[in-house]
Amino acid sequence: MTDAFHHREQSLENRFFYQQDQKLIEQLRAHEQEEEGIQKLATATGIHNHDVLKELLENGIRPDSIVALSLVPLIFVAHADKNLDDKEQDAILDAAIDAGLEPDSPSHELLTSWLLKKPEDDLLEAWRHYINQLCRELPKERIVDLQQHLLDRCRGIAEATGGFLGRGGISESERKMLNHIESAFVTIHD
Repeated sequence: MTDAFHHREQSLENRFFYQQDQKLIEQLRAHEQEEEGIQKLATATGIHNHDVLKELLENGIRPDSIVALSLVPLIFVAHADKNLDDKEQDAILDAAIDAGLEPDSPSHELLTSWLLKKPEDDLLEAWRHYINQLCRELPKERIVDLQQHLLDRCRGIAEATGGFLGRGGISESERKMLNHIESAFVTIHD
């Protein structure tokens, strides 16, 4: 009896340690996958700040969806007045095509999900951190061009609906969002 009891006890103990080992192995694999994702994202973006890259990954940005990251400000401008209409959606999809977004790509799929449901504000903050890091790494002239191009595209989205009663203009909530987006580039003026 004691041998059977000892054997059962040993079996339970082995099973416990096996389960613990499996959890540790899973954690190690997840960490390795995260680090691999960070390395691939660093290559795709040219950014090497680990915290910024990790934040981008946590917000669903992968190397194969990096093009969608450039469209994040447009999405937030379109959603600023809580009413994304067909003209804004078409303007964003046109901007996506101009950015080289392939219709069957992960970036397009991600963009489509953002059009259907406004992403969490964390995504915009991750984009702002990305831009801040870019401002530290690119020449000032490139940043100025990037800022101007992006703000022009954002204004185009804001103006796509024609403003109040079709008379042009940008709503107050869209104007606030444009200012918030522009403030991400503040480091280039220092």
